[in-house]
Amino acid sequence: MAEGIQPPRIAIDSAMTLDQFAREIASARQRIAPLLETISAAPRPSANPPEIEMTLLLEELNVAEEEMRQQADELILTRDQVERERLRYLELFEDAPDAYLITDEAGVVREANRAAEYLLQIDRTYLCGKPLAAMVDEDFRRTFRMTLDPRATTAQRIEFDTALRPRDGVPIDVSVRIRRADGPNGRELRWIIRDITPQRRAERELRRVNADLEARVADRTAQLTLANAAQQQLVEQERESRALAERADRAKSEFLAVLSHEFRTPLQGIYGYAELFDSGIHGDLTDSQREDMRRIRQGLGHLVGLVNQLLDRANIDVGHIALDMSDVSVERALRLTDALIIPQCNARSISYQRAGIDPTIRVRGDLERLQQVLINIVGNAVKYTNAGGAIRISCSADAESVVIEVSDTGCGIPEDMLENVFEPYVRLRSPDSRCSPTGTGLGLAISRDLVRLMGGTLTARSRLGAGSTFSLTLPRAADDAGSGAYRAR
Repeated sequence: MAEGIQPPRIAIDSAMTLDQFAREIASARQRIAPLLETISAAPRPSANPPEIEMTLLLEELNVAEEEMRQQADELILTRDQVERERLRYLELFEDAPDAYLITDEAGVVREANRAAEYLLQIDRTYLCGKPLAAMVDEDFRRTFRMTLDPRATTAQRIEFDTALRPRDGVPIDVSVRIRRADGPNGRELRWIIRDITPQRRAERELRRVNADLEARVADRTAQLTLANAAQQQLVEQERESRALAERADRAKSEFLAVLSHEFRTPLQGIYGYAELFDSGIHGDLTDSQREDMRRIRQGLGHLVGLVNQLLDRANIDVGHIALDMSDVSVERALRLTDALIIPQCNARSISYQRAGIDPTIRVRGDLERLQQVLINIVGNAVKYTNAGGAIRISCSADAESVVIEVSDTGCGIPEDMLENVFEPYVRLRSPDSRCSPTGTGLGLAISRDLVRLMGGTLTARSRLGAGSTFSLTLPRAADDAGSGAYRAR
């Protein structure tokens, strides 16, 4: 190297940036260029090592400059990417709904997001540098410090619930999750604090509601227990009362049966003596005496009918009635009924009509009881039909049953009384005195019970002022059915 010429020195500092380093290289190149021109203008010996050395040095500088520029471009890209990630992290950190904090291992705050400011009601400029233990409930403060002490636990993740006291002094329940990590300034704690006050309040309210509900259930259960006991007592009393009523009803029925039997025997005797007097066996009677005897026989017949109804009712109640079941011709049963009903209709000027009935139609039943039922139904129709009215009897049959209908043009039955007329001792009363005949009110009740014992039904339909229709339905007799005896209990 020429005497007095020193190569440019580039002072590289560790804190120098890439741009500064590039500027130093450009400055060195500018200082080297005049030296190279001077050397080129001077006479050259055969060999000039300084010139060669300077040329090589300049080339190395150019190569180093290019490499440094490439590295600088890469570092700029990396720095931009890191800056974007840092901004993204800060945005997430700031906009997180939960409170994020970074503290040292003693719990002194280094960083905090907006949610932490809102939760603790302290600005970050005042929050940073403050220990979190100062905001923890006093009852938990000692445990809080021991939880953070690395000598007490080496766990990398810590979770617990506690109560914090923000600046306004109103305690809040929080859920805390802590993770230990290495930071740029040594070991640090990264906190996520979530406000769970609404959940805790809801849990307390739920516990209160459950306790109240349990108390109400217990109270209601006690009330139901008492009510059940009272109800059970009432059931027992009702059962005893029913048993007593059944025994009384049975005793009444048995008494009526005995009484009716005892009444019927002397009444039949009186009726027989009346017949003897009427036949003249004790001498001829005057016209007035004959009229009196007729009235006596009529009264006796009425009494015998009442006694027979009472006896039937009592026998049905106590289960002593017997049925002689057989295949009964409907035509025959109605023909026997005609002999008793037609004179009554003629006496009251009532038209009596019986539709043509197939003589081969038979039902399964008791002929005597079926005739009794028909006489009761048709007799009622005569009683409740005014003079000039009409009574019609019809019959229809299918493969299983036979229906006998008795229709009249009488005063009719109110709709609310249709079922009541089948109850014992119930008599229909009408504002029209002509539709209020006397009687015991047992005829229809006995008739329905007898029909049920024969396996059938007895129903009624009516319209007030337009007459009534009673429908008697019985099982149709099978061709190969034989006669037999049946006793209802």
